[in-house]
Amino acid sequence: MGSLFGTIQLIIFCGTMLGVTFAVLLSLPESKLRDFLIPIFGWSVAIFLGLYCISPIDIVPEALLGPIGLIDDVAALATGIAAARVAVRRTKNKSKVPEMLSDQVVPGSDDRQSKKRSE
Repeated sequence: MGSLFGTIQLIIFCGTMLGVTFAVLLSLPESKLRDFLIPIFGWSVAIFLGLYCISPIDIVPEALLGPIGLIDDVAALATGIAAARVAVRRTKNKSKVPEMLSDQVVPGSDDRQSKKRSE
């Protein structure tokens, strides 16, 4: 029984460390992981909250509280729409980045070598 709890404790510790690592990597502004995961998380949250709105399971049930019970559904719907907008915006920005980078000249790149060749 002791080894079972030790194994569960190890799994919880490893999951926590993995979660903290992902949180740190996602908080970095220039992280490629962030650019990759933000649209995925946005669409996942939007789909989950859309399913929550149409499911019969509620945090605040309409059957007991009437119209007040719709507050959690409205909040979930607004959050889902906001998450979908962020995902769409990130996807559009990701497709524009290579176009913007192709216009910039990177110091120390092949431009010096092409100038030396022309001389």
